[in-house]
Amino acid sequence: VAHDRLALALLELNRAHEASEHTEAAVRGELALHGAGHVHVLNALTTHSLVLVQTGHCEEGRTLCASVLAECTALFGPDHPRTLTLENNLARIDMELGQVDEAIAAMEKVFRRRHQLVGPHHVDTLMALSNYAMGLLARGDSAPARDWLEECIAAGGAELGDDHPVLVHLGVLLGRAYFLLGDRDAARVRLSRSLAALERVF
Repeated sequence: VAHDRLALALLELNRAHEASEHTEAAVRGELALHGAGHVHVLNALTTHSLVLVQTGHCEEGRTLCASVLAECTALFGPDHPRTLTLENNLARIDMELGQVDEAIAAMEKVFRRRHQLVGPHHVDTLMALSNYAMGLLARGDSAPARDWLEECIAAGGAELGDDHPVLVHLGVLLGRAYFLLGDRDAARVRLSRSLAALERVF
């Protein structure tokens, strides 16, 4: 567990090559302790798949992520938070591999399931929307990205407060959507609000 947590921290710092040795150690250690299929083993394998992608081994990372997703789906069901997180991870890998339409379709599926299961205000829904909206914006689908962002930012702000880090990030994406749609005044207002929130938080 310690190796896995350290690897995740290194990933956050964009030090994926250093993280690699820790994920390999985590997988070996958890397998020795718990055996295949245990949740700690699946966690370690999930982290290792992310490391593989960030160190340029996208195909290998995708294969591993898909394998862990299949195990989690069998163990926990398709709507379990862990399963949905892995679906989202797999979609992000597909984006890296240039499979844009397939990736966005998977991101939309995860977002809609989160939206249905826990509502538009929940952090899990908002994080799924972040990935989905970034995919839409990258493909040029700015209007649906704007519509979902407006709805979920309003719902999340009422529940979590406007200064929540995920909502600040979504606000930046919404500003980008406005800009791409040609509404520069709305983009300026939205981005100014996000900047003000960042200054309050940090």
